[in-house]
Parts: sequence; C-alpha cells; structure tokens
Amino acid sequence: RQKGAAAEDGWNAQFAAYRAAHPELAAEFLRRMAGDLPADPDVLFRQVAAGAAAGGDPAATASLAPDVSFVRFRPPRLERTAEGMTLSLPHIRLDRVLEFLIGDRLT
Repeated sequence: RQKGAAAEDGWNAQFAAYRAAHPELAAEFLRRMAGDLPADPDVLFRQVAAGAAAGGDPAATASLAPDVSFVRFRPPRLERTAEGMTLSLPHIRLDRVLEFLIGDRLT
C-alpha cells in the first residue's frame, strides 16, 4: 500500500511538471483518458477527408486517420414508477454497440 502510494505521488509530481511545461498536451491526455470527445469531433476526420478528396491512395489516406479514443459509456438512469418500483435496464445488443463504437472506423 505504501509502495503504491509512493508510486502514485511520483506520477502526480511528474505529471504536474509535464502539465506546467505542456498545458495543451496535458489537457489532451486528460481528455483522452476520460474518454471525452474533442470540442470539435469533426477535426478527427478532416485530414482523412482531405486526402480522399485529393484522390490519394486509399491505403495511404487510411493511415492519416487519427488515433481515436472511445467515448465514455454511461448506461441509462433507472427510473422509478409512481409506486416506487425501479424499472429494469433495457436489453442491449452488444453487436449493435460494437457497430456503433467501431463500425465507421472499419469502413
């Protein structure tokens, strides 16, 4: 426990120094670690679209694709009926979840 706390303190000190030296990169790191989209999600694909519009090689254009992080997944809030009964979660098809998360990336 003490060893882990010491390692965490060391990491926090190093990250604080990194954040002071590179505030924009540190903010991007924290955003990605949280799973949030950038303020303008379209920026992720503009470079790829520009390469495709210029008639570039599809394989080379695909290599321009940014490293995309997944968005946070939050299950829906459980609602209660007027009588106080908690409603159950709806059925989630995992194939549809995967299609939503990575389907566009594979095409």
